[in-house]
Amino acid sequence: MIEEVAQDEAVEDAVIETGEPEAQVEAKEEDKQEIPEGFISKEDAQKDINRQHKKFRDEERARKKVEAEAERLRTERDELKAKTSDVTVPPPPDPYSENYAEEIRARDEAIQQKAAHDVEVAQNEAAQARMAEQAKNDEQAALEEKVRSFDAATIQLGLQPGDVKKAADTVINYGISETLEDVIIEDPEGPLLVAYLASNPVELESLNGMSAYQLFNTLGELKAKASTLKPQTSQAPPPPDILEGGGGGDIEDPALKGVIYE
Repeated sequence: MIEEVAQDEAVEDAVIETGEPEAQVEAKEEDKQEIPEGFISKEDAQKDINRQHKKFRDEERARKKVEAEAERLRTERDELKAKTSDVTVPPPPDPYSENYAEEIRARDEAIQQKAAHDVEVAQNEAAQARMAEQAKNDEQAALEEKVRSFDAATIQLGLQPGDVKKAADTVINYGISETLEDVIIEDPEGPLLVAYLASNPVELESLNGMSAYQLFNTLGELKAKASTLKPQTSQAPPPPDILEGGGGGDIEDPALKGVIYE
């Protein structure tokens, strides 16, 4: 009864403040239901999905840009090689030939042309090698950064890195989808999720078949289950301070100091 009166008063206050019809305010009040713990709203999940997709799109654009540049360099290299192969340096002409001067000039031009093409091909291949090395380094750096973040989260959660490593190997052996792997490695509680899934292969298999949206909407419940694996900190009060000094013994009354007992 008291709750109903309070609700009616809340509706009346809202009608006065907003000026909206009472029925509309009542409908809004009914929509204010208690949200279960761990539930992620569709809007929040979609925001997470959008952020993840943006990250994937950015990485995909960067990858395609590198691939396009590498393809351009390969095309140039092939064209240059084809042109170079067409350049035939003739043998030295007969010094007694009537066209000796012209043949010498043509041979010199062929030598210069071939040398120039050889330089271009070498430069092209060097550029392509540098790009491949840079792409490899960037990929390795990104992986190392993810590993560092994951290891830091492991320590922060109070877990043992060795145990988490074993759990991760177990999960990998079971099989894990790329979507689920990305969700876990990007989450601050990822090590806990790995430890939980290593002991729950049936649930891991179910998660592997989920879309990104389904995973994000299930993440709260999954974290709640995995949180049971987090080491509990002791709630006991700290031990009392130990007083320094000698042990117990007879305490002498200063007033009796110097008194001789017969």
